[in-house]
Amino acid sequence: TITLSDNTTLYAVWETDEYYCEAGNNQTWTKGSKASLGFTFDSKTKSGINKAYVNRAGILIDGKEISSDYYTEKEGSWVVSLKPSYLNTLSLGQHTIEAKFKNYSSTVSVKFTVKKASEYVAPTTGID
Repeated sequence: TITLSDNTTLYAVWETDEYYCEAGNNQTWTKGSKASLGFTFDSKTKSGINKAYVNRAGILIDGKEISSDYYTEKEGSWVVSLKPSYLNTLSLGQHTIEAKFKNYSSTVSVKFTVKKASEYVAPTTGID
């Protein structure tokens, strides 16, 4: 029980989380590669507690939510790795990955590029 005098004002302060992409912005991935493409999403709070993994709510690519079958995730902030099997389905060019969080009204978005694999040209030796 709290007893207050008539001229006491109470204020409630809610801590808000601010989310951001710590690693992975502006990467380039090559079609046909067996490598995944990784991103690390993090949060800033006054308390210093990272809530990115606990509050994760999904991944969108180019504005469309994708199945968790297309990426792996692990704790340590929120580390997301897009699988090569999924990346190979994307068109060439720039794409946007967005991370959704349960307690955040907007998403955190960054860009990545899918490029065509280089064609190997055998060097000429001058010997026929």
